Amino acid sequence: KIFLYEFISGGGCFDPAIDSVPSGTLLSEGLAMWRAAVADLLRCNLDLVEVVTSWDARLPMEHTDFGDPAPTLIVVEDGPFETLSEYIQQCDAALIIAPEFDHHLLRWTRAVEASNCVCLGPDSDFVELTTDKSRTSDLLSAAKVPVPRGHLVEAGRRPDTDLRTPMLAKRNDGAGAMVEVLHELPTEPYQVPMRLEEWLAGEPCSQSFVLSANGYQGLPPMSQEISFDRAVTYHGGRRLSDQNRVQRAAKLATQAIEALPATQGY
Repeated sequence: KIFLYEFISGGGCFDPAIDSVPSGTLLSEGLAMWRAAVADLLRCNLDLVEVVTSWDARLPMEHTDFGDPAPTLIVVEDGPFETLSEYIQQCDAALIIAPEFDHHLLRWTRAVEASNCVCLGPDSDFVELTTDKSRTSDLLSAAKVPVPRGHLVEAGRRPDTDLRTPMLAKRNDGAGAMVEVLHELPTEPYQVPMRLEEWLAGEPCSQSFVLSANGYQGLPPMSQEISFDRAVTYHGGRRLSDQNRVQRAAKLATQAIEALPATQGY
């Protein structure tokens, strides 16, 4: 049994701090990740593998139609953590797709580690480190990996910096496009820890890795379609085709993964 939890479609928005029905681009991105992961898992040998996944009861059931074979669906009608934790304990492995902010990913990763389940993502120490953008940036910089110049602004403090505008203001534990382009410094204190970074023009790219005790395997580098206006908006991604860009992105990503602590999974 493989348990798949995707935060947006799987009931995470029942969290009291969010308490809203998933909608808009957030829902479309969550659904895209969830459906892709379910479809890939269903391609496994179904004589050996059962896919168990959760679904927010407030969302249309039409999105859950995979035909035959289909996953075992757990419909969530309130806060999912306690209910789904019981299902995790009955599974052999778990893949968690959740945002870093407010420790969502860390909480679910620790729940998997506390069960008899194999975590198909990084361990909780790795998640805790990389959730913190400033700690991660400092670690990469110490390993001579090029990173944008920036610094942390603690909650309750006004931003004060020698960085030139425009700059990027990122929630220090933010996920996705939780970024604002600043053309002048805010006058009010921040409510949560924020990271200010210099804005660098260039092509946004990413690379994913699958890690094991035997090393790591890089997946094809991706170009990310991102617009930088007052708000930063993610429009999707595609494989890089230019080989010079592929090699440059892969070199930078490999430098980063080698500078981070050893872990396993996606």
